[in-house]
Amino acid sequence: MNVSNVAAEYPPPYLSVEDTKIDFSIYDEPETYDTVPFSGFSVMSENALNDLPDPEWLIDKEGLRIPARGLSMIFGASGAGKSLIAGHLALGLAQEQQVLYVAAEKVGLLKYRTQAWYQHYNLVSHGNLLINNGAIDLTNRDFVMRLAGECRANKVSLVVLDTVARCMLGLDENSAKDAGLFARGCETLMRVGECAVMGIHHTGWDEKAKHERGSSALRAACDCVIRLTATESKIILENVKQNGDAEFQPVEFKREKVQLENGREDIVPVFVGPVTGSVVKGDKPKKDLLPAAERKFLELLVKAEKGMTNAEFKVAGITGGSFTNSKNSLMIKGYVIQKEAGKPFEITDEGKQAIA
Repeated sequence: MNVSNVAAEYPPPYLSVEDTKIDFSIYDEPETYDTVPFSGFSVMSENALNDLPDPEWLIDKEGLRIPARGLSMIFGASGAGKSLIAGHLALGLAQEQQVLYVAAEKVGLLKYRTQAWYQHYNLVSHGNLLINNGAIDLTNRDFVMRLAGECRANKVSLVVLDTVARCMLGLDENSAKDAGLFARGCETLMRVGECAVMGIHHTGWDEKAKHERGSSALRAACDCVIRLTATESKIILENVKQNGDAEFQPVEFKREKVQLENGREDIVPVFVGPVTGSVVKGDKPKKDLLPAAERKFLELLVKAEKGMTNAEFKVAGITGGSFTNSKNSLMIKGYVIQKEAGKPFEITDEGKQAIA
């Protein structure tokens, strides 16, 4: 499957919103769905909702959950380890399934990185990792349909886009319209290709940014969003969005050096476990640098003798994204712990010092 050759057949100019409309009517809905004709549309009766499949996980290990046939995104600062983690997930999945890795940036890094991965984990290649060398354009309807056809024919279960920016050729990632065109291309690829898509994205120049670069329309289109932060030795993955299920707890990987037989050295990520302490040992931000929502979260826990549950935080006015973002960030910093799923959240001594 030579995607680069296909891409060369479809040069700019790029298509408009109207040009990219795709007729999905040729793809039949599952027979179990109870459909009702409605002015040319296939409208589902509410009685058919129970027949819809439950969310399925393409990857469900090492504390991570990546949805099957969904759009996921991993974002973080430059050099934080996004490609390292994406490669780890792709190589692990390729032990059993076909994976297409679109190496739109620095494909040469994969040569020794894959060798190091197989050597460290004592595994062998089964030829299931397909690598495209170069950028592709997911806003071009004809190209996306051909790529989806190839993925479907080759039973590809995951397409990794490294990076999102390089797969938005000629478009403005800060534009909601252009981000929508890219998301539509991903949706077409997932639906027609019967696969999941994972985009690798940047935070921009501000390494402490909590959001990915560009329009929020991209996050809105995603089923799963993972924020990656790192120190010299640690990589933390924080699930900030998960459609259809609860976000998974922040998890930690460590960077481990591998000495290859040819004398070269590379790095592989090794799973450590759920985050239980601070990203940087002894890390303690000043009180005035702690976000207001996180400070309120900690102040409520100080007043609660036995911790607080999700429901209690909701009553206190911390709900939705504010609750999730504050909880995950404070757990990464080591200021809040939850001993078991479903148990109350408790403040640590470090957390008390942060607001002292």
